[in-house]
Amino acid sequence: MIKYADYDIVFQEVPDETTLALNLSSCPFRCEGCHSPQLREDIGIPLTEQEIDRLLDKYPYVTCVSLMGGDAQPQDVQSLAQAIHSKGKKTCWYSGRDTVPQEVVISGGCNSNGSDSNGSNSNGSDSNGSGSNSNDSSEPTTIPFDLSAFDYLKLGPYIEALGGLKSELTNQRFYAVVRQSDGAFLLQDITFRFWEK
Repeated sequence: MIKYADYDIVFQEVPDETTLALNLSSCPFRCEGCHSPQLREDIGIPLTEQEIDRLLDKYPYVTCVSLMGGDAQPQDVQSLAQAIHSKGKKTCWYSGRDTVPQEVVISGGCNSNGSDSNGSNSNGSDSNGSGSNSNDSSEPTTIPFDLSAFDYLKLGPYIEALGGLKSELTNQRFYAVVRQSDGAFLLQDITFRFWEK
């Protein structure tokens, strides 16, 4: 289970949003010059849907929730983002990965076609058999990573010599996730929004 070490209400991490930024622990990366090396440890409070509800009740004015980290457990990041979206909030994932995961592993809870006990698929598709081929609902299931749960993504590890998002030299990229008319998703690079003019 994902844990968060702390949080803050921020205005710069996601352009034009008032964001509840949750700093997730157990980071698998060891970026030199990292501003939060304590997040490499397994510390903090379990980030459950009930905990998200508590925080959103405390800060109802936030427009977006950003999951800062969680790279060791992208399946949990996806599930949390889906839960946050269902509450009418935008979502952002700050990931140290270079690319979006193609698949996530869901442990148990899915039937043979990848749908949960309510008949809805974890990957956002209908229950037409396009999900998992597992015959045992207790076995881990691999499903496509679901971009529909996200409005924004930050990708790329921190490279000290290149700087973070505010540096025009950065390797990191910040994307708006845009749904196309054919149902596919486009990652629109809006990194320039962080650069000072």
